[in-house]
Amino acid sequence: MKRSIFTRQNPIFQFRLFFSAVLLALLFNMAAKVPASYAAIFDLSGSCPGGVGDVPALVAAINAANGNGEDDTITLSAGCVYTLTVIDNATDGNNGLPLITSSITINGNGAVIQRDNAFAPDFRIFHVSGTGNLTLNNLTIRYGAADNGGGIYNNGGVLALNDATVTLNTVTYVSGGKGGGIYNGTGGQVTIENSTVSQNTAAGSIHDNTGGGGMANYGTVTITSSTFSSNTCANGFGGGGLFAGDGTITVSGSTFNGNSGYEGGGIATRVDGGAATLIVTNSTFSGNQATGEYGCGGGISSNGDLNISGSTFTSNAATGLNGHGGGGLYHINEGATIANSTFSGNSSVTNAGGIYFRDWTMTLNYVTIASNTADSNNNGTGNGGGVFVADWGGTIQVGNTIIAQNSDLSGGGPDCFTEGTAVLTSQDYNLIQDITGCTITGSTANNITGADPNLGPLQDNGGPTHTCALLTGSPAIDEANPGSCLPIDQRGVARPQGSGCDIGAYEAQLSAPTVTTQDVTAITTTTATGNGTITDLGSPNPTAHGICWNTSGNPTTADNHTDEGAASATGPFTASMTGLSPNTTYYVRAYATNTAGTVYGNEVSFLTATAAPIPTFSEWGMIIFILLTAWTAIVFILRRKNMTG
Repeated sequence: MKRSIFTRQNPIFQFRLFFSAVLLALLFNMAAKVPASYAAIFDLSGSCPGGVGDVPALVAAINAANGNGEDDTITLSAGCVYTLTVIDNATDGNNGLPLITSSITINGNGAVIQRDNAFAPDFRIFHVSGTGNLTLNNLTIRYGAADNGGGIYNNGGVLALNDATVTLNTVTYVSGGKGGGIYNGTGGQVTIENSTVSQNTAAGSIHDNTGGGGMANYGTVTITSSTFSSNTCANGFGGGGLFAGDGTITVSGSTFNGNSGYEGGGIATRVDGGAATLIVTNSTFSGNQATGEYGCGGGISSNGDLNISGSTFTSNAATGLNGHGGGGLYHINEGATIANSTFSGNSSVTNAGGIYFRDWTMTLNYVTIASNTADSNNNGTGNGGGVFVADWGGTIQVGNTIIAQNSDLSGGGPDCFTEGTAVLTSQDYNLIQDITGCTITGSTANNITGADPNLGPLQDNGGPTHTCALLTGSPAIDEANPGSCLPIDQRGVARPQGSGCDIGAYEAQLSAPTVTTQDVTAITTTTATGNGTITDLGSPNPTAHGICWNTSGNPTTADNHTDEGAASATGPFTASMTGLSPNTTYYVRAYATNTAGTVYGNEVSFLTATAAPIPTFSEWGMIIFILLTAWTAIVFILRRKNMTG
């Protein structure tokens, strides 16, 4: 029989099988010897004699990281200062370090990278190219100086700051530069988290293109749990803390404090190649100033889409004598939505201590605008302590909002002022204390006017930002639109707490009243006087209070009780207890009831008086006998007297 060459017994087949196995093993061995692709770690942590960082090693590490095409990490010495003295390249202006063209993470460990501020020529510290992706962790960047982006220039790449500080950098371009600390160009993405951008400056000639003392943006920026403070942009577009000419800025859980700009002390957005969008959530703008002659928007000057929620604007000021004003906020063009936010203690030397609105649309919902001042320099120029609506044809819609306790030192409109034919469109359920100078249209049936909202001071009432609490008895409590409650208030407290939602940014939380019980007085056989004291009204005020009693202990309102009605003040009260039984021990407690429930004071007890005993039959007989005997004696004496007389 002819044998197939594919049978296992065939020598040719066996040779081919052996050869294939050897070849496969060689291939596996060669593959194992090919070096795997991996991210490099450049460890510079051991090179910092006397606290002085090894700059050549840092430059070499960046160049090597750019060249290997991998995601690389450079680790710096803890607390070390890397001082740059020479220009490395001149892309988009002078740079002190090589361009970032690949993905690089620098772990600073508290280190500082700085330009020699005394002797070095002007240059920025970092430049991120369109292909670059730079992450800075726990690192300080300072003393950079350039035409744009004094500290960092991101030209369409990706930049992330974590626990980082960008400080004391400067834009020096006389004709107008942007981004004293950071510049983010078109298409660039910047993430700033748990970081600080402070004391940076954008300087230039008046009315030029200067913008963004702390940062300038034309791409996408996300700022989370960070602080922008004491940055300055004296001229041009303004934006002491941040300027945006295009792109999207999202600010969450952050603080803009003590910044100053020609306009937009904290943030300025303008149409500069496109329309910028600004989204602010759970953040605080405080102590910022718009300082230019025509400056406006102490906290924010917005010329683009704007969305603000859960945020507080306080102690911001617009100081431009020829500016439109807007101590807290100045908004023109595009739409604006503000909800669950507080504007308190802001000022303008002209119009709008709180909010200035000009055109397009703005919606205020559950906002508190209080204690702001227009015409703060008292020169007779300026109106609208709380809100100023300019006569430019826009629509401002206001619902569930408090506008109260504001001041207009010129007297034109303390809380709200509408210029010319402008109107404030009410969406109902507002509390506007003083409507002098304010033309209000729309739904007004449930508005409250002429009433003090009884607000507490701006303070920490819980939550991420400060608020003005609604104090006990506030007419704003439970009076918001029952059909449009927001789920939470500015602090994150659930709405409603009572029978309805509260007007404004703050939802008053229910708290039970507190009462004590004193000793019972004026005790008789069937009546007594109960005594109690309300020591805390709770929130809202009690709707009923009084005394309850029984003969078994722990009396409640299900037992005998009085109702002395609603209570609006703390202090003692009395209540008459009737229908009691003589010689009986009773247990008594004071009580008070509000929306939070019914509470009771301590328990006291007392014994009613004993009634006079009723004589028995035999006792009545003895009484009659005594009376008859006495009567007989009296008659006998009278007769004897008559006989002897």
